[in-house]
Amino acid sequence: MKMKFLLFLLAAMLLTTSAMAVQVPTELMELLQGGAGGNNGEPIELVVKEEALHLYKDVIGPSGVFAAIIENPGTVPAAVQSGTVDLLDKDGNVITSVTIYGSTPYIIAPGGTAYVQQEYLQVSEEDAARVASHKFTVNGVTQPDDTTPAPATLPVASTYAQEEVPNYFGEEKNYSANVTLTIENNTDATAYNAQAFSVLRNKDGKLLTVATTMANDIGILPGSKIEMQNRVNGGLVAKLMAEQSEPATVESVVLVMPEL
Repeated sequence: MKMKFLLFLLAAMLLTTSAMAVQVPTELMELLQGGAGGNNGEPIELVVKEEALHLYKDVIGPSGVFAAIIENPGTVPAAVQSGTVDLLDKDGNVITSVTIYGSTPYIIAPGGTAYVQQEYLQVSEEDAARVASHKFTVNGVTQPDDTTPAPATLPVASTYAQEEVPNYFGEEKNYSANVTLTIENNTDATAYNAQAFSVLRNKDGKLLTVATTMANDIGILPGSKIEMQNRVNGGLVAKLMAEQSEPATVESVVLVMPEL
């Protein structure tokens, strides 16, 4: 029970603090790294189905975003223990690395899918100019004793819209971009803290990013609907527009995690 609470806490932190570095509590860090008696499973191979890395310059300086869709091909529940994004130069040398902890949902059912998204990567302009490719390594661990019910999936309709807005900090183009979500609670219970994931692709179907948001402390009554917006970073959109690879389609998933 304690482990599940800490993992849920991490998921909430990652969804609500994407604009800044997340300070992971010591106890949670030990759990994710296999300490504190929290990780008694065995290593398991998790499959990275799709991934995307974008480095760009927004109104506050050099930045970046990484997103991935991960699948558990095993026969037992699993969790993402950690992940590493290595930024490589043209010779394959590591320039810098970014560590990612956890995924959402935090327990991946057999055959299930999870999302990883890390926004505002701290990469200097000099290092970003040297990046030629990247490598994403994910470390999975089985959770054979986990009895957490699978999260409920709520119906959702989503649309993507963007518009160019003034940039008062520089000459680069800037955009306001959002995914508008209409979420319906088709269950018999009030749905609290719904987590939304919007997968954005270009006209060729290539993954661009995964935008995330959470309805913190909001309950959706049975049979009712709410509307939310899932923000997409304007600096990222400007980069994609310059590359003629702007978002063309959006597919959203809304999960309601079980009560712990």
